[in-house]
Order: sequence, then structure tokens, then C-alpha cells
Amino acid sequence: MLWLSGGPGAGKSSIASSLVQRLREQRRLGSCFFFSRHHAGLNDAAALWRSVAYDLARFDHNFAVSLIEALKERRVDPERPEIELHFRLMIEEPSKRSYAFFPQDMAPIIVLDALDECRCDTRDRSQWNALLRTLSRWSDLPRVFKIIVTSRDPVSKSFSEKTCKHIVLLTGDLVTPEATRDIHHFFTERFAKITETVSSKWPGHRRILQLTTQAAGLFIWAETVMNFVERGIPEEQLDLVLKGNFGGGQDLTNLYRQVLEQSFGESDSRMLEALTTVLGVIVLAKVPLRRSDLQYFVCETDLVIHRILAKLSSVISMDTAEGTLRVIHLSFAEFLCDKERCPKNFFIDRNMQSEKLTAMCLQVMRDGLHFNICDLETSYNRNDDVEALAARIKKHIPGHLSFSCRFWAVYLQDVTGNEFTNGTLLDEIENFFYSRFLYWLEVLSLIKELGMAPVALRIVARWIGNTKAELSKFVTDARQFVVSFETPISESVPHIYLSALPFSPPESMVSKHFLPQFSRILSVTSASRPALLNVLIGHLDGVLSVDFSPDGKRIASGSGDRTIRVWDAGTGDVMVAPFKGHTETVCSVAFSPNGERIVSGSGDRTIRVWDAWTGETVIGPFIGHTDWVRSVGFSPDGKRIVSGSDDRTIVVWDAEASKTVAGPLRAHTDWVCSVAFSPDGKRIVSGSGDGTVIVWSSRTGEILATSLDPSGWIFSVAFSPDGELIVSGSDEMISIMDVETGDDVNNHIGSIRSVALSPDGKYFVVGADDTTCRVCDLQTGNTVVGPFDGHIDCIRSVQFSPDGKRIVSGSDDGTIRVWDCEIAEETCEGHTDMVHSVAFSPDGKRIVSGPRDKTIMVWNAKTGKSVTQPLTGHKDWVFSVGFSPDGDRIVSGSSDKTIRIWDAETGNVMAAPFKGHTETVCSVAFSPNGERIVSSSGDRTIRVWNAGTGETVVGPFIGHADWVRSVGFSPDGKRIVSGSDDGTIIVWNAETGKTMAGPFRAHTDWVCSVAFSPDGTHIVSGSGDETIKVCNADTGEIVAEPFDGEDWVFSVGFSADGKYIVSGAGAEVTLIWNVETSEIVARPIDDRESGLTRSARRLISLEEDLEGELDDIADGLLGRDIRSVGFSPDGECIVFALGNKICIWHFEITRAVHNHIDVLNAIGGPIVLNSCRQTKSRGWVSDGHKLLFWVPHEDRESICGIDAVHIMGTPAPQLDLGRYVHGTSWTRCRAKPHANMQHPSSNTSED
Repeated sequence: MLWLSGGPGAGKSSIASSLVQRLREQRRLGSCFFFSRHHAGLNDAAALWRSVAYDLARFDHNFAVSLIEALKERRVDPERPEIELHFRLMIEEPSKRSYAFFPQDMAPIIVLDALDECRCDTRDRSQWNALLRTLSRWSDLPRVFKIIVTSRDPVSKSFSEKTCKHIVLLTGDLVTPEATRDIHHFFTERFAKITETVSSKWPGHRRILQLTTQAAGLFIWAETVMNFVERGIPEEQLDLVLKGNFGGGQDLTNLYRQVLEQSFGESDSRMLEALTTVLGVIVLAKVPLRRSDLQYFVCETDLVIHRILAKLSSVISMDTAEGTLRVIHLSFAEFLCDKERCPKNFFIDRNMQSEKLTAMCLQVMRDGLHFNICDLETSYNRNDDVEALAARIKKHIPGHLSFSCRFWAVYLQDVTGNEFTNGTLLDEIENFFYSRFLYWLEVLSLIKELGMAPVALRIVARWIGNTKAELSKFVTDARQFVVSFETPISESVPHIYLSALPFSPPESMVSKHFLPQFSRILSVTSASRPALLNVLIGHLDGVLSVDFSPDGKRIASGSGDRTIRVWDAGTGDVMVAPFKGHTETVCSVAFSPNGERIVSGSGDRTIRVWDAWTGETVIGPFIGHTDWVRSVGFSPDGKRIVSGSDDRTIVVWDAEASKTVAGPLRAHTDWVCSVAFSPDGKRIVSGSGDGTVIVWSSRTGEILATSLDPSGWIFSVAFSPDGELIVSGSDEMISIMDVETGDDVNNHIGSIRSVALSPDGKYFVVGADDTTCRVCDLQTGNTVVGPFDGHIDCIRSVQFSPDGKRIVSGSDDGTIRVWDCEIAEETCEGHTDMVHSVAFSPDGKRIVSGPRDKTIMVWNAKTGKSVTQPLTGHKDWVFSVGFSPDGDRIVSGSSDKTIRIWDAETGNVMAAPFKGHTETVCSVAFSPNGERIVSSSGDRTIRVWNAGTGETVVGPFIGHADWVRSVGFSPDGKRIVSGSDDGTIIVWNAETGKTMAGPFRAHTDWVCSVAFSPDGTHIVSGSGDETIKVCNADTGEIVAEPFDGEDWVFSVGFSADGKYIVSGAGAEVTLIWNVETSEIVARPIDDRESGLTRSARRLISLEEDLEGELDDIADGLLGRDIRSVGFSPDGECIVFALGNKICIWHFEITRAVHNHIDVLNAIGGPIVLNSCRQTKSRGWVSDGHKLLFWVPHEDRESICGIDAVHIMGTPAPQLDLGRYVHGTSWTRCRAKPHANMQHPSSNTSED
């Protein structure tokens, strides 16, 4: 790396430009990046390495291939400002893979000019510091990759000679002969062009030499002087310069003062005001403004602007091709804004000019923003799919409007003053938010600048503060609106109105204000409040540990990138530069009780204590462990630290002296993954890879209690706030342990990586491998809030805020997310394990379900809510349930070898358990008259019971050679059919228990399910051989072609009219068959459009590019097989069990229409949309490539699409489609087609 440095105007950029031209001619220019403080696209540190990577990929094919490989191996979003990650994945790794292919004489050279003009004067210098760190690592790259950097002196001084070679451009008395010769040559060339119109002897060698001496090595002085000379009559202009009034190269201040005095010294106050306004706009412009756009910001006539620019041509340049204006050098802008150097008449007051610019931007937006600004014809398209979008943007979003939308808030943050002086500005801002906020989002979406919105809104909310508290709250809510609905807003403008607005929570201020103005959109009742509050991005590797500060205002995080970061928990801003010191992964972090310090444990085997505000190491490193330190924590008084390590030991340390207080404590036989102090500090709990949880005395190291979890590694342990319970999470189970006895008081099934208890001790939050986190009730284990979906990799750490209202999660995806955990007033009710059996009541109004979690539930088939408390009594899995013919009773069979009868209304047990089977009861059913019950068992027998007394009245029936999986009565009650693991079907006499027909050997594998047809003449069977067969009930003859069940067929049944068969199988397959033709007539979701191999893998439309994620589509479900299916009595619906969910499919709607848009139109009114699973898609409900609407993460588990599959127990939004306009009708969504949006108190309307 070669670093060229020098003062302002020393010619650094001139040299860089010449180098770029020469390297381009030699075909060795790998990339060039010219930073410019006054160009938003060229002062962004985050833009550098992705630009360089793109150029290098174009420069060399081998680098391009290596870049693609690196990007495939790691998830990286080039749009995110992750500078160090960009450098590592897009520069460092590809360069190390491809350097061998570069000949030394053709290796690429990169040129970076004016590094000091990078955005380094912002409040957050983290990006600037990250950029400097990446440059310091350039010397570690293969030497064929060379880079030339130019900057002012202070920047280059931070780099040592080991990192790069320095060249300093000297000026003034120290100017080098080379620089003097270059400037003399510059003057000679420029005057040669002028002498074409004046005397060829003018100005002469003496004058050129005098100018060269005055320049003192500063090219900018020389260039400005020549511009001044060329502006008027050359001879007169040069005489003014040589008189000495313009000073020399060491005195740019005098040069600029004279340029302005000569041009405007005699101007009146009116012209001077216009001058400072024009200069203020140009100098403060975040990107160069076009000449044609300037007049919108200065309120001057075109003639006045023309005169001013003409006189300023020596210091203001205009690009002839683009028509853009810019100061000729940064030093001129600095001069104008320096009160000490610039004359009062020309001084630019940044505060005043920023206020003017903010006001003008607001006026431009007031005049230019309106509904559907680019005349988009249909809501079905993404922005990127709109025909000729660039031309539409050019036509409808002129430069001055685009500029205003992007930068108005940036100018606002430089405005200071009191409520009186800023009153008008406040009014304009208020009017903007209440009338044009959504239109502003349209523009940002179309020009792909939506990422600016959250930053802008944060600035505005801070600036308003308490001056207008209600407006400040509205702006804060608007920011939440943008964060929550970033996907639909950024991808398709119409869905700002059609998706984001209807799904925003009712209490949202944005929703309350704007929703009444759009009457023809989806009507969503009980929409969930968006759970995601913030995403914290900055770590370059997975986040292994997170913790809230005691006041809840900060978040600490530790990462595989070896750093610790501290974030503002509210805004997501990084509060201090990354803490550096560890040489390996930071596995664990925790705040001290007073919030002043942070402790960390690392893979480098050490522990460190840091100042939480400065990032300095204040104690440590603590040395003692011989392997990775996995977990650390402070004692409640902050005086001790506990650590757990892969060396299988626990150590207690003095937090002030880094000395061992107790330990190493040895008892575990594998890694110690998690440790924690009790609330009183007297005990320590540890969890290990050996499956044990141990409670220790923190003073003596004595073991006080031990618990063994045979299910696997203990990843996480935590004390309850009262210290009486310990919650631990392992591969397969969440366990709750009594501290005193070591006994398990409760267990909940589920695999987790991290667990934490709420401050009130009533709930616990878990983070899991399935990329979700959820809040569960401590007593029942039921999910009460969540699951929260958003991470794209395993969640390693979760924690409650001190007030219990928020959750922070850290993931292997490198991000930290903050969630609102107060959002669910209505909790999910349902089963916590796989459901084996479901059945409709005879009137079709209720559904009964039997799962592995030992409970039975009765549901309202229409609302999806439970109508009784869970029916408890079975001591093992429930395999089979069914209603009596009158609907008053429920029968259940279980792995506990018993049968039970329940009151369907009250849930009370009506009789003692029926006992007789010696193995699992696999199947039960009432007789048609309700007086008897038939059962089958793993003991290979069938029994008929008196439904009232529980006595065996017939049987056991003996004939099968293996488990009898399924039994059922014939419609007349005289026969019983059974299917067995021995692959046979038998028809029995229900009165005698004798065989009437069979065994029928129709299948080549176990028979999972059998049922009579409504007329009793046929039997349908489903088998592990993946077929469904229909046979004659008397002869066993196959009467229809075998149906392909697409997987093991667990359940089959006839419709009430006998025309159709429903089947449920593994791999989430539910199918409806025509008995006569053997053809599939319906499935919950027809997958033929997408070409997917399993029918239920697409709930309405998964993006085509997401097919690789289908294996993860069932997140949140415990099991994915459909174990039980059945028709409703009226034949219009199907009930099926998918994993731990009970679903109703309104299949008649699906059969009646041909696509999802038709379904929308067919339903045309209120419906409840529910889903069988939670998807990994971006949330779009679509028909092919046509976007219908977008669903937030929080509602996605209860949305399947418009085939109306309804999940029992899941709070689901009800969508009213009656007035929903979409497609080419979408613009009719507004209540008043020609009414603009209004401030709440406004009584007028604008077009």
C-alpha cells in the first residue's frame, strides 16, 4: 500500500486522476474510488469494498469466481453497512484464492482518493473506524494486490511504515522542486490555451514564474487563480492576482476572500442574501445538484441564479454532461463555513442554511408527493417487475424531489434553536407526517432508498423531542411501521396500502390515522402487533451471547468475531467501539449488577472485565482454565464471577483482583456449557454436556443437588427469581428442577439452545435451533408469546429485559434482534406434542383430538377455540378418540392400555378406565347405536365393550399376528373391520367375534387404517406400502385401481355420500380421491403450478427461489406426519392432524375455483385464514408471480393462503375480503379517490 498525503490543495486528487488514467491505459486499473464529502454516494464508507469487489470481479474472471464462492459459503448482504465483513468476504478471501492467477506485470492496482472526505464527521464513527481497520489489513493480502490511497496528513499518520509506504506532498517553504515544476507546467499549459485569443507573448515567463512561486506547491491555488483569470478579461484579471491581494499558496483564505470580493464586493444586501443561499445549497448538498434543480431550493429567479454562478465559476464547477454543480475544492467549502476566516457578508451559517434547506425540502415534498406517484397500473407486480420503471421514475420523480425525500431529515439534525424560531418548521413537519408520510415511502421504495427512512425518522423524533410530544410519538410509531413492514414497502409500492397498512396493529398511530382513508383494502381484525422492535447489525460472525444492562437501556453482545459490542437497546445504535482483546470467540458476556462493567469468557481460555462505557479492559485477563470458557456471570453483589469451561470445571473468581475464590470445582465429565449464581449468591448452578445439572455452594464448592437429564447435553441453565427453581434446556427437553431436592417438578418437550426466566418468574424464554424463540408458561410449558421468527440461523442466546417487556436474541446469523414480548393478550392453546387422532362430532360443530401429550381437547369447529378444559387422566400417549353417535360422549384409547369415556360437554370422566388390553390401545370406535365400543391393541387382539359399564362383552378377537392398528363398525353395527401390522384386513362378526371375511392380503406392508363405506359394501385401507385400496367387504376383491398415497398412509375415510375418500400420510400429504375414477380431486394446496414434490409444501405460494428451504418449512411443529383425517358430516370440510396442530380444510372452495385469485373473489367476505405450518418465505401470499398481499411474521403461522385451512387454538387474524381491491383496480383503495390525507385536526382537503 502506498499512501500519498498532503495538506488541502496540494494536488493529491490531481495525481490520483492522472494515475487512474494511466493505469486504465495500461489495463491495470483494478478499481478506483474518489471519496467526496458532498456526494452521498461517494462519502459512504460502507460503499467502498462492495464497489472495489465489483470492479475486481470485472477486471479478472478468476477473482469473480472466487468472489462468488466466498459469497456462497457465508451469508452476506452487500446492502448492509458491514464494512469488515464485506472486506473479509468480498476482498480478503477472494484475493487469497485467486492471486496465483495474476501475472506480476498485470496485477491490479486500486486507487482510493480523498479518504479524509469519507463520512467521518458523523455522530457514529464506528463505520469510519471499521474502514481504517480494513485498510490496516491490506498488507496481509497477497502482494500482487496493490493499493494507492490519498488523504490529508492526519489520516495517514495513524498508519505505520510496516503497514504502508508514505509519500508526503509538501507545500509552502517545504515545497519540493518536483511539485514546483509540475505547477509551472500547469500554468504554462493553461495560459497557452488563453493566448489563442490574446497576444502570444502574454503573460510571459516572468509572470508565470511569479505565479508558480505564489502557489507554493498548492495545485488548488493555481487552479482557482486560472479559473478566475479565464472568467473575465484575462489581462485585467491576472493583474489583480499579481498585485498580491490574492495571497499565495499558503494563504487559501485570502485567495477565496478576494475571489468573492472581486465578484460581489459591491453587491447590495438583496444580492448577498441570494449569494449565500445559493452557496449554502451547493456547499451543504449531500449529492451534487443539477443546475435545473437548484432553483427549487433558493427561491430566486433563474436570471439571478445565472449571474451568481457565472461570477463563481472559478470556485464552483458545473459538469457539462450531467449539469451538476459542486465546489471546486473542499477547502472552499470549509472557508465559507468558518466564521473566523470568512467575511461576514459571505459566511454560511450551517444552522440557518440547514433550516432553510429543510424547509425547502418539505415544500418540495408538499408540492410533489401524491398517491401512486409513478402511475403503477397493478398491485400484482414487484417494483423490479414494473415495465420501464426507470423512465417512470425520471418522469414522475424529478431530481429535486428525490433529493428532498432522501436528505430533508439529514439537514434537520443540524438545525438548532428554540420552539419560537422553529415553530413554522415544526408545523411543516407535522403537516408532512399527517398528509404525505405514505407518499414519501412510495418514493423511497421506488428509488431503492427505503433504508434511509428508519434513520431519518429517528433523527426527526429526537429533534422534536418533547416540543410536540404527540407528533414525536407519531414519528416513533412511523419508524416502527417502516421496520415492521420493510419487505412489502420496499418490494411493491401498492402494498404500502394493501399489505402494510391493514396488517399494522390497531393501536398503531399510523394505522389509526391513515386506515380510515383507505376503505377498500383488506380488513384485518385482531392483527398481531409486530413483535420485532429492532435488528442490531455489526458483528462479523455469529452472536453467542447477549445480555441487557440492569436498567434495560443497553445490550451487550459477544461474538465469534472475537469482539464485544454495546448497543442502545432502544435505537439499536452502537454506543462504543467494539471491545477488543480476546484472541478467540467470545462465548459469554454479562453486565455487572450496577451496569458499569461487563465480564466476558472466551475460546482463548481467559476471562476479562471491561468498562461498559469505554470498552477498556479494567481487570484481567483471568487465567486458570485450560480450555474454552463457555459461560460467565457476576454474583448479585458484583464481587464475584463464576465461569464454566470445556475443561469440565467451574471456577469462582474475585471480580476485583482476578484471583480464584473457589474451585476449580470438578464433578462434570464433559464440557460445562452454562453457569449462573442464585439470586442470593449462595449457590451456583451448572449445566454440562454430560447431561447433568449440579447445584454447588458458591463458598465451599460442595455439591448441594444433582439432576440427570438423559435426553442430551444441557446447553443452558437459569435460576428462578426466588431461587427455588432451576430451568435447564437440553437437546430434547426443558426441565424444571427443585433446588433443594434436585427433583424434576416439571418437564416440557422441546430442543433449545438458551433459556432465561422472566423477572416475575412466571415465564421462560427459549431460543432454539429452528431459528425461533418463544415465551412459555413456567407451569404448563405452553407457548404464551411467539414463536418469534426472523433469524435465519440457530439462536444461541436469549434474555429478558429487566421489566420483562422485551426479549433480546443473538443468533449464528450474526444479528441481534429485540422483540416486544407484551404483544399477546390471547395465548395460543393447543397440544404440545404430535396429535394421533381427530374426529368431528355428529353435528359437525365440534372436533375432538388425542395427542402424545396425554390430554384430550374439544374444539369449536368454526372458531377454532377449545370448548372445554383439556381432558386429563391418561398416563401415556392418546392414540385414538371418537364421538358417540349422539355427540354426548367421547371415547379415547391410550398407550397406558386403557379406554376412557368422557362427557363431551363438561370433560368429566363418565366411567372408570376400561382395562383388559395388555398393550397400547391403538384404535377405538362407538357402535352406531352408541351402546358398545370396539378397541384394538398392540396385544394383537380386538375387544367389544359395554359403553356404559366398561365390561368386555365380546372378545378378545384373535386372528392377527401383529399389532392391530385400526378398527371400525359397519354402518349397521353387525360387523367390525380391522387392519394390522401383519399386512392383513379382517372382517369380524360383531356379536360373536368370529371371522366373516379375510384375512385380505391387499397390502405389502402394515395396514395403518381401515373404514367401511357408508353403505357397508366396501372397505378402504391405507398402508405403509404408500397405497390406498378399496376392496369388496365380503370377498376382499380390489374394486378400484390402487391410489398412490405419496408416503406411508396413516389414515383413511369415506365421505358421507361414499363418493370420495380422504387420506392422510407422512410428509404432510392430505388428498381427496374420487372412488369411481381413482383420481385426486383436491388437496389442501395444489402443488402442480410450482412443481414441488409434496402437495402440502406450498400453502399458497412459496417463492420459486426458496425451494431449497422447504425442508425447514414446518418450524414450530412437533412432527410433520398427518396421522389422522376425517370428513365433516356434511362433506364440505376435512379435519386432519399435522404434527401438534389440528387443521380444518374447507376443500369445497378449493375444488370450485382454479386459482388463488379466483378464491379471493369466490370468498368475497370475512374468512379466517390459518396455516399448517410456519414458512420461511418472505411472507408473500401470491398466485404464481402475482402478489396478492403480504403477511407479517407474527401472523404467518396462522396464514396458509386462501385455501382456508384453519388451525385449532391458534389466534388467527380474520380477513374481510369483501371490499378488497387488487390488481388493476388497486388505486380504488382510497376512501375518496381525489382526497388527500389530512392532519387529524384538518377540515380541508387537498387534491
